[in-house]
Amino acid sequence: MLDVFAIYSGMTVTASGTPPVLWPDAGFPASGPSPEFLAANSAKIVLSNPNYDANFQKLVPAAPYVAGDGNIYDMAVVPLTADELTLLKRGKDTVDATKSGIGLAYRHAADLRAKGDDTSRLDAYDFLLKKGLPPWP
Repeated sequence: MLDVFAIYSGMTVTASGTPPVLWPDAGFPASGPSPEFLAANSAKIVLSNPNYDANFQKLVPAAPYVAGDGNIYDMAVVPLTADELTLLKRGKDTVDATKSGIGLAYRHAADLRAKGDDTSRLDAYDFLLKKGLPPWP
């Protein structure tokens, strides 16, 4: 798959595409345009991974743009909606509760085994299977 590049002027992207589309008369090695060629033609590779805080933001597709860090991205960082924040919190609460349940199951099994009850491992195993979780780490 060919990388996507963007030609820019200042903070404005003027064109984007693959090397054969942007520079149809130029030939490039399999590795693509050299850093010197890109600099001479005011071009950069388009990135898809701007920094963001997944607790409060998400990435959405966007037309290539020059970001404040000088890179060109095709994904924009936008705040999560109130509904998305609620779902995210609910999901984290579920994960935390599941982790607590697993911990309790292991602790319960260990306590019963310490008392000489060999069936305790099966009880914890059943508990974890019912939760759809792997039985033992």
